[in-house]
Amino acid sequence: MSTPALATPDALRFLARASHLLSASLEPDTTLRTVARLCVPPLADWCAVDLADASGGLRRVATTHVDPAREELGLELHRRYPPEQDPAAGDPTYRVLRTGASELVPMITPDMLRQGARDAEHLALLRKLGLSSYIGVPLIARGRTIGVLTLIAAESGRHFGPPDLELAEELASRAALAVDNARLHRAEQEARTRAERAAAQGERLVRLSAALLAPLECDEIAELIVREAVRTLGADAAWIAWRHGDAIVRLAAEGYPDELLAQFERIPLSMPIPICEAARRGEPVLVESRADRRARFPASEAPSVRLNSGSLAALPLGVDGRTFGALALSFVAEHAIDAERRAFMLTLANQCAQALHRAQLLDAERTARGEAEREAAVRARTEERLRLAQQAARAGVWELVPSSGAGSWSPECYALHGVPAASGPATFEWFLSLVHPDDRARVTAAFAHAIESGGALRVQYRPAPPSLGLRWLEAIGRVHPALEGEPTRLAGITLDVTERRHAADALRESESRFRSVVESGMIGIGFWNGDHVTDANDALLALLGYTREDVDAGRLRQAVLTPPEYLDADRRAFEECRAHGACAPYEKELWRKDGRRVPVLAGGSLLEHGSVFFVLDLSARREAEAQLQASQRMEAVGRLAGGVAHEINNALQGVLGFSSFVIRALEPGDPRRNDVEEIEKAGTRAAAIAQQLLAFSRRQPREAAAHDVARVVTEFSPMLRQALGADKVLAVHVPREDVTVTIDRSQLEQVLLNLTLNARDALRSGGHLDIGVGRVEASAIRDPAEVAPGTYVLIEVRDEGIGMDAATLRHVFEPFFTTKPPGQGTGLGLSVVYGIVRQNGGHITVTSAPGAGTTFRLYFPADGDRSDTPATVRSESAGPPGGGERVLVVDDEATVVEVTARLLAAAGYRVLAAAGGAEALALLEQSRNEGAPVSLLVSDLLMPGIGGTELAKQAIAAQPALRVLYMSGHADARTLGRLAADDEAFLPKPFAPEALLRAVRDTLAAPATPPGR
Repeated sequence: MSTPALATPDALRFLARASHLLSASLEPDTTLRTVARLCVPPLADWCAVDLADASGGLRRVATTHVDPAREELGLELHRRYPPEQDPAAGDPTYRVLRTGASELVPMITPDMLRQGARDAEHLALLRKLGLSSYIGVPLIARGRTIGVLTLIAAESGRHFGPPDLELAEELASRAALAVDNARLHRAEQEARTRAERAAAQGERLVRLSAALLAPLECDEIAELIVREAVRTLGADAAWIAWRHGDAIVRLAAEGYPDELLAQFERIPLSMPIPICEAARRGEPVLVESRADRRARFPASEAPSVRLNSGSLAALPLGVDGRTFGALALSFVAEHAIDAERRAFMLTLANQCAQALHRAQLLDAERTARGEAEREAAVRARTEERLRLAQQAARAGVWELVPSSGAGSWSPECYALHGVPAASGPATFEWFLSLVHPDDRARVTAAFAHAIESGGALRVQYRPAPPSLGLRWLEAIGRVHPALEGEPTRLAGITLDVTERRHAADALRESESRFRSVVESGMIGIGFWNGDHVTDANDALLALLGYTREDVDAGRLRQAVLTPPEYLDADRRAFEECRAHGACAPYEKELWRKDGRRVPVLAGGSLLEHGSVFFVLDLSARREAEAQLQASQRMEAVGRLAGGVAHEINNALQGVLGFSSFVIRALEPGDPRRNDVEEIEKAGTRAAAIAQQLLAFSRRQPREAAAHDVARVVTEFSPMLRQALGADKVLAVHVPREDVTVTIDRSQLEQVLLNLTLNARDALRSGGHLDIGVGRVEASAIRDPAEVAPGTYVLIEVRDEGIGMDAATLRHVFEPFFTTKPPGQGTGLGLSVVYGIVRQNGGHITVTSAPGAGTTFRLYFPADGDRSDTPATVRSESAGPPGGGERVLVVDDEATVVEVTARLLAAAGYRVLAAAGGAEALALLEQSRNEGAPVSLLVSDLLMPGIGGTELAKQAIAAQPALRVLYMSGHADARTLGRLAADDEAFLPKPFAPEALLRAVRDTLAAPATPPGR
């Protein structure tokens, strides 16, 4: 585009869109209708496209008007006053067609309308259309004007100028090229189809030639010919008549009803019908239509010979100028006999004549040997024609006598096997030596089966000589029974089928690969024509919830499938496809048929016609990401809860300790004593809450043992019924076999109780709560990525309550989250359940929906599948007060140190106190130097700097006989397990005075820690 008019952005966009639309179809009329729609309204108010026909006239292909109501007016004008071909008439459309030059009329004046009108009505129609300007542009392809593009301005009142003409000429040039390409494509397809049909017919002709070489009777040859005519030529009926005196006698027929065949048994030769005329005159007779037949052969309309044929051919059968019969072919369709079909008919008739004549000669030879020379001559001519046909079809003819193994080959047969002509005896054994060793057994079996059954032979094999490369041949033949004085023979042809086989193998492989991709359930695949999905695999239909009927009806459109916020992403992907042939995968959402959205990973590429797109369902990944985030959030909340519990326990240690000091100091009747006791009770309740937080954070000390979950649930069910309430129903379902897990029984009972109380608040009067126990494998658990392999015990708690929405489900296990009114719940029940389950290596899921109840599923590792079961923490036992032993108390919390020291001092111990590990080591060394070593180290586990276990390690290294008692309000399960495994003493905070004194006395009474441990 070199001229300024075509270089404008609007013109460039218009021509780009035109090129895209013109390339979308290979149908000429469709292409030109696209041009007409494209021009209105951007270029004109009215556009018409006419194509030149063979007679030089014009055929209106498309008409488009900016106003559909006035478009009918334009059509009426064209129907009543079509363009005049006469040059004197001055019709502009024919003038453009004839001259091949464009015409521009910037302004159509009333005088022009009067001059161009043929009569008053014509002028009225022209004025009604309101024509204001005109452009006529020729459609020129390869130097020949094939049509005219007409642009007219009317309603808009615009007047065309040179830029409009230039743009119209460029559009016409592209449209003419597209039409010419479409015609060339159609011509190429038709030529290819004719070539393929000719090749197939040639192959069948060769096979027929080979079959006709056999010594058949005349009626056998006739039957073979009529069958082949119907099968290969597509005739609806065929029959062969034998000339006998002044009549023709039916020899064979195919496709005619029985009642009509009875009339064809014998017909006078003088009867004016096509087959009689062909047999009488010795010339082909062709009838193109029913009207032609009625005009030329009225006798064929007689009831006795009436045919429903639209086209008919009667071909004489004769040899050497002597006509002895005729072949008639009937087609229901009119004008069905084209040049190609006519040529094949003549060849077929010639072969039929030769075969019939040969059959006559063979018959004459049996009755009179004097006809031998004539028969030989006929056979020689026939064989020469057969040889020429074999050369044309690249087919080799062979014959084998099974009784002797002897045979004969044509020169083409030798050439197909890669050996010189007549270089071998053509015996079956010699033939096998030319077959690939891997195929010999199969070829031998095929020949043996054909000979034994007396039927047909068809086998493919590879020739052995490597000089011609890897090729495939196909042997086709049939058994001819023994005639008088002659043995049974197997005759046939050999064809080179290498290209056909390779093409078939490649097609099968391609189809197999494509089918494996399309039929896989992993990826949804769809085909897009720019407007809607034209085809889709089962995976895409299942993903979107549509049926194949929806696809066939064109219901899968972009507006139905894609939410508006993803239209820009689709547009960018399509632009990328147009630029590079494919686009990079991108994430989006699609609407399902039921209105739900589904996240997908989408991608696509362009095809010759339309495009293909692929979608991968991301729902599972999005859900897994959400669950991972929830799990991480719960872990973070758990760590926070553990830290909070640690601080609370330290504070409560002071509350409980100092409360006990005050209570002991007050007389029983003192009113202040009651106040302090209430403070102690509040501290005890707060300590219980701290223990719940520790359970949630999986740091609560446990007394784990093997328990049969079914038995625990059964024994604890009366308590659960009491908690559920008399107006609700509890059903327990447990298996007969043991379902054992290692767990603290009190924790398991606490889980059951908390879930029961949660269900009680959700159930209405008369509602059911079901608790079931069973065993499952890890693979059957939802979110298996979070679950270690093995067997798990399942506890399922299902209620019929009000259920929870999605927002509530996201927070259901978070501490202090509750949907109850203020003062009616702490919000720790389900968080404690979560902590206990995770603390014991388990997994918990919850499903619920408003009005559909709630189901909790708890999975605990079954016994035998656990590798990190904590041992039981040392139990406490009561003991006498101290006997003056020296005890060192270490804690970074001053309140804890003071309370512990005072309790131990009051019990008779000599107490030293330290605020950290470094200070404690100094006091231990000082005591040893003074000759009064410390007997017991009471240390917090978690301290800044030197922690409790490191302090104990260094202290025991210096003083092996030292006993150690650890205490903590924030120890995880792994630490507690290690302490229990090493038989270390441990006291959880906050502790009662009696618990501290018993733990100290038990630790002092235990054997000394072995040196170096």
